[in-house]
Amino acid sequence: MSFRLSVVFLAVLFLVPSALAAPGNFYINASTGNDAWNGLSPVFTGGANGPWKTITHATTLGGIPAGSIFHTAAGTYNAALGEAFPINVFDKILSGESASTVVIEGPADTSEPIIELKLNATLRNCGVKSQNTSTSGSGKTTVKVTGTNVSILNNIIWKEGAGSNKGMAINFWAGSPSGTVRGNYLREHAAGVFTNTTGSVLVEKNTIKYWGNGVHYNNSGSLDVRGNIITKGACLNAILYAGGQGNGIKSEGTGTLTNSYNCLFNNETNFNNTTAGTGTIYSYPRFVDPWNSDFRLYSDSPCIGAYAGANIGADQSSGQSGSPYRDTVYVSPSGSDVTGDGSQGNSFKTIETGLKYALRVVNVAAGSYSPATSLQSLQAAITGAGRDKVFISGSNMPMVMLGSGASLSGCTVNASPSLPDPYVSLITYKAIPATVSDSTFKLTGSSTLCANVFAYESSTAVNSCLVIGGDFGFYARKGKFTMPNRRFDNTLTVEGCTIVKYDVYGIANDQDRVYVKDCIISSNPAGTAKIGSYGVINFEVITGEAYASYNDVYNNETNYYQLNTGPNPGALSEDAQFADVANDYYFLNANSPCVNAGDPNASYKPDGTRRDIGAFNYYNP
Repeated sequence: MSFRLSVVFLAVLFLVPSALAAPGNFYINASTGNDAWNGLSPVFTGGANGPWKTITHATTLGGIPAGSIFHTAAGTYNAALGEAFPINVFDKILSGESASTVVIEGPADTSEPIIELKLNATLRNCGVKSQNTSTSGSGKTTVKVTGTNVSILNNIIWKEGAGSNKGMAINFWAGSPSGTVRGNYLREHAAGVFTNTTGSVLVEKNTIKYWGNGVHYNNSGSLDVRGNIITKGACLNAILYAGGQGNGIKSEGTGTLTNSYNCLFNNETNFNNTTAGTGTIYSYPRFVDPWNSDFRLYSDSPCIGAYAGANIGADQSSGQSGSPYRDTVYVSPSGSDVTGDGSQGNSFKTIETGLKYALRVVNVAAGSYSPATSLQSLQAAITGAGRDKVFISGSNMPMVMLGSGASLSGCTVNASPSLPDPYVSLITYKAIPATVSDSTFKLTGSSTLCANVFAYESSTAVNSCLVIGGDFGFYARKGKFTMPNRRFDNTLTVEGCTIVKYDVYGIANDQDRVYVKDCIISSNPAGTAKIGSYGVINFEVITGEAYASYNDVYNNETNYYQLNTGPNPGALSEDAQFADVANDYYFLNANSPCVNAGDPNASYKPDGTRRDIGAFNYYNP
């Protein structure tokens, strides 16, 4: 062979992989590679034969055949190691070793997008990390699709940073891009998948944890959403209270949107401007460790095998064994959050841990509990052994938060906040319905604007509760009003409660509907009325409604203000004659005017006599 032919042969073999006619396999390794090599080997074997260092070099090198695969080794690929963003992939396959070990890390707030996928491009088995520290401007896209026939497969695409602009995980840009999004974990973006295309997009078998919209459909293209887990709140009893929208699947397009066999859980609105398709489930997916972004499924997940024999979501395994989720979880001061499993014989130690795994009930044994964080129950019943046996104390804001279907009973909640202002002991947040019963709430401390029970956009029923202290005993807010595209028509019912020692309002209603019955309400039950105090007040006559019957409301500067009922039936304004006000012992004496003075149409006491007014019935000997 002549010298000239040898040179040509070597050039083709080692230095100019673009000369290959058929699709080829090329290798990238951020740790051991060199962009001066030919990319034809996963390891350096001598000469110029070895992996490239950067994805940027591979994707900008001319002449590489369409359909070629860039095999990307485990490691971090970022600007510090030579990457330039955005990384553009055109008619090639960018394939990571594993989505958990290959991390393509974009710079903080300086580039949009991290990756752009053009005609016939594929992104698979990669982790794509977008960093966000900005609190102004529009959110940024992590993976932008501008080409047709694009595939995004089995990736982990997430956003980190304290910035409020979460952007989009995957954005099918304006025009006619099209493609498939399958098997991905998408998290911490404002939108998981946004389609603003006239093309066709399939979103299938993904797990999407988002902040604004899970899947957002726009423009006139077609979108098929099937076999996905879509959630804004991925933890079992987490409550969405940070504000903003939370739509599982949102439609603003004019083309065709179809959905089927998706699992939607803990979204403020599951379907916005569209309806649920065949096979939709709403049960908790039973993630392995959502607190640390492990969205694999336990083997008892309702998503296993629920999509034509395949799993709903990105995890297509048979599921992990040892699920800690139970219908009823037991908690006891003698239990353990480390070795316990939440069973009756091996209980957890803290209510917080119980709420992590309770599908229906947290059974709380007698004892004292000091939760490190707010107790959030999206749907579970927190059931204590009794208000005289279970004591929950602290200064968390709030101490307890209940969502739709959740309840609290048989507990005493002692709150002693110093900051922040305002403060609430218990809040029912957009809960339709929530129930609070047979419990005591006592609020002390130096917070200057505080309430014991706050019902926000909720239908809440409170029965047989003792409420002590605070600026407000109860505060109902925005349960009944109309705003664009939303109509609230909720009710706070306070029945058979004793509400005392508040500084300003016993029960305050602000744009809600409130029913108060069989309650004792007094700002100072053992003395004179506190200056400026109200028993029951309705702030907004037009947008609020307040009704009262069979109550004893006394020792307030104003007992009733702007009620809809006018003089209410069975109303008393007399000293309730409690057993021991100084020591907060609010049982009734035998000669109390509240004995046998409750609603005559309500259920009678166990001794067969008429119901009493207040939280504690007096039983005739």
